[in-house]
Amino acid sequence: MRRARVLWLVAVAVLLVSQTPALSAVFNITINRMAVPQPTRAVLRSGHLMMPLRLLEKLVGFTATWEQDTHTAVATAGAAGAEPGATDETVVVRMPVGSEMVTVNGEPVELAAPAEIINDTTYVPAEFLAKAFGGQIEWEAIDTGAVGVTVNGEFHPLNFATIIRNEHVMVPVIRVAEKLFEAKGIWHEPDEAVYANTDQHSLRVTVGSADAYANGKATTLGAPAELIDDLVYVPLRFVVEAFGGAVEWDADTRTLNVLL
Repeated sequence: MRRARVLWLVAVAVLLVSQTPALSAVFNITINRMAVPQPTRAVLRSGHLMMPLRLLEKLVGFTATWEQDTHTAVATAGAAGAEPGATDETVVVRMPVGSEMVTVNGEPVELAAPAEIINDTTYVPAEFLAKAFGGQIEWEAIDTGAVGVTVNGEFHPLNFATIIRNEHVMVPVIRVAEKLFEAKGIWHEPDEAVYANTDQHSLRVTVGSADAYANGKATTLGAPAELIDDLVYVPLRFVVEAFGGAVEWDADTRTLNVLL
């Protein structure tokens, strides 16, 4: 494996609008007066809360379908919906990905934040959809730190979401181990544990626990491993150091310098 020395700058900054899908935030979200379980995936676009369509389908109460030919997400509720929301009338919302123009029962409506696809998941404006189906949503962003990555000074968009826990940047352990270190990751469902290894290094973490192993030695994570949307998140520092890298923290710029 090519182990050239590469400087990864992971910049943690407070942003209201992110230009990348990797917006790290903790949100308090209430839909129809019911709290959305935490943690949940969400991003901000132009000050609007965006959530996965399939997640809102369950929380708001509509039927979601996808039209591949036109790249359009369709949400239906009421008489034609399998799971009606707060309205008895049939409501059909069509949202072409990337378009600010959508339709509600055929009538055009302009959005400030259009639907978009992030890591093969369709994100849609949560407040707009909730109101379209007679519901309501309230939310506040508790932590809107955003994580950006540059490699040799060039920006590289992350292909996964990130979160912050106890001042630790949390990342999907298998995706990072495979991407940065060409490690092989395994999810062991009975134990809710993740294993990742190369010829020289290995790690093991368990969902819900701060106890972990790096190269056969027990260690304590700065924040417990979390299972979020089928991905196990752990502190980035732990993954990098487990595979022989180093992490430096610049408090003035709130930047993690990851050296491989």
